[in-house]
Amino acid sequence: MINISEMNKILNKITFKLSHIVGTLFNTILFLFTNKNKVLVVNGWMELYGKYPLHQNLGDELNYYLLKELSKRKIFNYKNLYVKCINYCCIGSIIDTLSNSKTIIWGAGLITDETILNIVPLKVCAVRGALTRDYLLAKGIQCPEVYGDPALLLPLIYDSRRISKNERVKKFVGVIPHISDLNNVNVRRFVSYEGVKIIRLCGYKHWHDIIDEINQCDFVISSSLHGVIISDAYNIPNVWVEFSNNVIGNGFKFRDYYSSVRKNIPEPVKILNSTSLEELLGYKKYWEPINIDLNKLLQACPFEIKEKFRNKGNETAKKDGLSGLMRIKNEASFIEGCIDSCIDALDELIIVYNDCTDDTPKIVEKKRMQYPDKIKAYAYNYGVLSHNLTREEFEYVKNLPDDSLRLHCNQCNFALSKANYKYAVKIDADQLYFADELKKWRDVCSRSLHVKWHFSFIFGWLFMMYFTAYRRLSFKYGKPCLWMIPDWFVRILFKPYSDYSKWMLLRGKALIALSGVNVFKDDRWYVTFDGVNIHPPYNGEGDTVIFKVSDHTYWGKYYREDRKPYSVTEVFVDKSCKKHMFSYPVWFHIHANRKYCCDKVKKMKDEHPECFVPIEDFPNMTYRQVLDKMDKKAHTLFQMTLFALIHKIGVDRIRKHLYLLS
Repeated sequence: MINISEMNKILNKITFKLSHIVGTLFNTILFLFTNKNKVLVVNGWMELYGKYPLHQNLGDELNYYLLKELSKRKIFNYKNLYVKCINYCCIGSIIDTLSNSKTIIWGAGLITDETILNIVPLKVCAVRGALTRDYLLAKGIQCPEVYGDPALLLPLIYDSRRISKNERVKKFVGVIPHISDLNNVNVRRFVSYEGVKIIRLCGYKHWHDIIDEINQCDFVISSSLHGVIISDAYNIPNVWVEFSNNVIGNGFKFRDYYSSVRKNIPEPVKILNSTSLEELLGYKKYWEPINIDLNKLLQACPFEIKEKFRNKGNETAKKDGLSGLMRIKNEASFIEGCIDSCIDALDELIIVYNDCTDDTPKIVEKKRMQYPDKIKAYAYNYGVLSHNLTREEFEYVKNLPDDSLRLHCNQCNFALSKANYKYAVKIDADQLYFADELKKWRDVCSRSLHVKWHFSFIFGWLFMMYFTAYRRLSFKYGKPCLWMIPDWFVRILFKPYSDYSKWMLLRGKALIALSGVNVFKDDRWYVTFDGVNIHPPYNGEGDTVIFKVSDHTYWGKYYREDRKPYSVTEVFVDKSCKKHMFSYPVWFHIHANRKYCCDKVKKMKDEHPECFVPIEDFPNMTYRQVLDKMDKKAHTLFQMTLFALIHKIGVDRIRKHLYLLS
C-alpha cells in the first residue's frame, strides 16, 4: 500500500513539473512576441515565471533585480525558455553549470577549480575573480583582466537610506547563513543573543528588505557569499564564516571573489560549538573596504546600460561620510593644533606630506598613533615645487605636463585617491577648525542627519537666486549693494537656504564653499585688514569646498603671472557640478603667523595699527564698518560682495569659538 506522504511528494513533483512546463511555454511565447531590442536573457539559478522570480535565493535572483534596473529591459531567464538564444551569465557560480555556446559571461564565476568545463562560452567580458580567470586561461578560453561580481553595483540602483530614521538608528549584528546552514545549531545559538538577527536570503517579501536589514547592521557574520558581497557593497564590516561543510566548492568561490577586492585573501572562521559571539566581533577590526575599479566592470558590460549609471561604478565603493584631505610640507609649527581641532568632525583624515626638512613626519606619525582609526598618512617625496618659487622655477613648473608628480595639484589628487568616503574637503594645516560647525556637515555626509525635501527649500532656492542677483548687480555698479541684503532679511532666509544646500550636496548638485577668519597674533589676537600682504578679514572664496567624490572631481594646475612670490598651486575642478553654495565660517586662518609672513605683517601692524582689529571686537562690527576698513585696491569686488553674507551669518559663530585662540 502506498504511503500517503509519499503520494503527496509524488503529486508535488508532478505539479511542479507541470507548472514548470506551462510557465516555460508561456515565457517562450511571450519572448517570441517581444521586441528583441527590449529584452535581456539572463542565465541564472532562479525560477522566473511572469513578472518576478520566486523568492528562493536572493544571490541568484539579483540577476533579475540588478540587470532589470541597469538595462531597463524586460528580463527572461534562459532556463525558463524553450528557445536557444544569446544569454548572459552575470551573478553566481554558474559558468561551469549553466553556460553554453551562446553564453556571454559578465561577472560570473566557477563553483570550484576542480570542475570540468566542456563548453566554450561565446564571449567572456569579465569574471568574478582572478581564480576563475586563471582556470579559463588554462582551458584556452580568452578572458580579459576585468574582475568584479556585478552585485557590488547594487548601491547604484538602491540607496538603503530610504528606510525610516527610526529604523536607521537601530544597529544589529547580522547573521546571514547559506541556505544549507539555515537549520544549523550554531546559527540558532547566535540568534538567541540580544542584538543579533538572522537575515535569510530566501522567502523574503521584497528584495529591498534584505538590503535594508543588512544596512541596519554594525557587523555581518556570513556563510553566504552574497551575504559578504552585499555587505561589502554597502561598506558594512563583515566576516566569512563556515557553519558546516554543506557549502560546496571548498571555499573556492569566496577566494575567487576576494582575489578581486582584497590584497590578501582571508580564510574562513570555522564556527565550533565553543565559538563565542565576542570572538567573532573581534574580526570586525580586520575588515577593510573593498579595493576594486568598478568602472572597468561597467565599461566591460556587454549590453547597453542606462546613461546615469555609466562611469559611476567607483562611487559605490565609498562609504557615507566625510574625508579630510591634508597636503603639507614643513608644517611642524601648525599641524598638531590643526589636527586636534578638526579630527572629531571628520570620518577620516588623509595626510600626504612631501619633502619635509623639519619634524613634520614625526608629528604626523605621533598623531596617527593617537588617532589610528581616523588618520592615514603617506609620504609623497617627488620634489614638489609649489610656493615661493624663483622666476626660473616658476617657468619650469608651469610648463610641466598635467600628470607630473612634481605638481602640487597631483599631490592633492594622490590624497583624494586614498579617500574612503563619498564626500571630501581640503584641510589646511594653518587653520584652526570650528569642530562643531564642521561636524554638522559630516553628519549630512554620513546621513546621520536625515535630509528630505521640504517646502521651505523653495525659500532657500529663492534666496540663492536673490543672492546671485545681488552679486551681479554689485559687479555692475562696482561696489557691494548692501541695501539688498539687510541683516533681518538674511536672518530669516539663510536657514532654509542652508537646509536646501544640504539637500543639494547629497544629490551631487552643489559644492559647499567654506570660509574662515584671517587672524594674526602679536600682543593679542587680531583680525587682519592687511591690503599690503593680502590678508582680508575673511578667507575662502570658493576654493575650499565640500564635494561629492567622483571621477569628475580632481585638482588641476593653477598659477598667476602677476602675483609674487611666484607659486603654482591647485584649483578644484568638478566637471559635473559648477554651483557653489555658501556656509558659515568654520576656521581661524593663522597664515599671517608663518615665519616668512610674520615679520612683514608685524611691520604693517606697527605702521598701520588701524588695519588690525582685536578679535574680541570684530564680531561687534557691522559689515558696513568691515567694508569701510577693507583696502579696495588689494581686495577684489568678488571678495567684498561675498564676505557680506559670511559676516552677517558668521559673527555669532566667531564669537562662540574665540576660545580656540586662547
